[in-house]
Parts: sequence; C-alpha cells; structure tokens
Amino acid sequence: MSDVWVVIAAFNEEKNIGGVIDKTKEFCKNIVVVDDGSSDNTFEIAKSKGVFVLRHVVNLGKGAAVKTGCDFAVSRGAGVLVLIDGDGQHDPGDISRFLDALNGKDVVFGFRRLSGSMPFVFRFGNWVINLFTRFLYGVCLRDTQCGFRVLTADAYKKVRWRA
Repeated sequence: MSDVWVVIAAFNEEKNIGGVIDKTKEFCKNIVVVDDGSSDNTFEIAKSKGVFVLRHVVNLGKGAAVKTGCDFAVSRGAGVLVLIDGDGQHDPGDISRFLDALNGKDVVFGFRRLSGSMPFVFRFGNWVINLFTRFLYGVCLRDTQCGFRVLTADAYKKVRWRA
C-alpha cells in the first residue's frame, strides 16, 4: 500500500536503527525516523539509509517523537500509520499482519509477551496501567505500553497526542 507510512521513534539507537530501517524497508517504502535528541550517531545512520529523518534538538520524549513523525507522515498523504520503536524490539515482519488486522478498524495495538526477563516491577506497572485504562475508558487492552501500533490517519487526527 502506497499510503502506509512507518514512523520509527528513536533515542540513542545507533546500534539498532540501521537494522530496524533495513528490515522495515522490506515491508514498506514510506519510512520516517524521528531522532529524539540523540547524543550518538542515530541521526547520521538513519539519514544514510535513504529514509526521511526528522530530529528534535533535545530529547522531548517518545510521545513527542511519535507525534512529530505522524504529523509529518499525514502531511505527506499517509492513510495508515505504523508505529514501531527504533530499538529493534518490534519485528517489522509483523507489519503485514497488523495491516490485515486493521481491516475496517481504526486502531490495532500490539502486545508483548511479558516474560520473566522483564523485571517484576515493570510487569506489575503494566498490569496496573492496563487495569486503569479498562476502568477509566472501558477499553480492554493487553499491553497499553507496547509501541507497535497501527492506526488510520483519520483515527490519528481524532486522538492526536498533545506531547
């Protein structure tokens, strides 16, 4: 799909960003990386890969990086936004599965298999956030903190981040 854009938020990911971009290019040609004020070579490596690269002068946080990338992609005609992290924790090979799951929906959230390798305090924190999300908004999500998401541009425009 030509209107699908992948937004990759990155902060100090010089060791991972090149591989993430290379793998993502196998599944989507429209890619924008947002370097969120990195102090390493993340920006230069991303730029060398021939994708759109935007840069925050200082670290503004992941939400701001995602917002910057989505705003850019939508301004370029994106109809669908795929969000992944620059650290390599998300497999771009799953993009097609996410797009298939979107089929008539507005948003698809990924989820991580929270294994024992994640510290208990983080697993517990995720559980609490998921519980509050369900209680406050009536939405049941397995992992509200997972950064792998797909949403339509129309949905993005309705729920824009205020980061």
